[in-house]
Amino acid sequence: EKEREHHDRAEQFFRSGLTLQLLLGALAGGLLALAAPFLARNCFHIGADLLPEAISAFRISGVSLLLSFLIGTYASIPAAMRRFDLLALRTILFMTLQYGLIVLALRLGGGLREVVLANVIGTLIGCVFLIGVARSLLPGARLGPGWHPGAAREFFRFGRYKFVAQLSWTLMREFDRIALGLLL
Repeated sequence: EKEREHHDRAEQFFRSGLTLQLLLGALAGGLLALAAPFLARNCFHIGADLLPEAISAFRISGVSLLLSFLIGTYASIPAAMRRFDLLALRTILFMTLQYGLIVLALRLGGGLREVVLANVIGTLIGCVFLIGVARSLLPGARLGPGWHPGAAREFFRFGRYKFVAQLSWTLMREFDRIALGLLL
């Protein structure tokens, strides 16, 4: 009975955390998409000839930002179960795939938009992999979004500093790729 209670509580925390990450990722990605014209024109001073491609790349990156939030949530399951082998496998396989897709996009004559899209595809495949890993490690668990007020309150109390650190890391992780692409 006690083990079932523990399982239910962990599931509540995960589902509430996933919902928060979905909301925050959608908010961050949406803000990036909305700010794309401003960023391209005023921050990076992109010329008129490349402006549509730059704006498109920022907007596509908004999707990658959302996926990055989800990856962090689903990666918490193998990390909590000390299955770092699965996290290492994900990093090795999917980072290699991601960069392979970027090289392929460039080889086929793609520009910034295609490079950013290759990044999103690699991130999406990595996210799908982690969802599969989570489901295999916790068979029968409900791992979709959900909301449990008590778990959410504890997240807000405990996680406010973690959130700021994760948001900063995620934004910088995605932003450096965009900035380098725009400057090259």
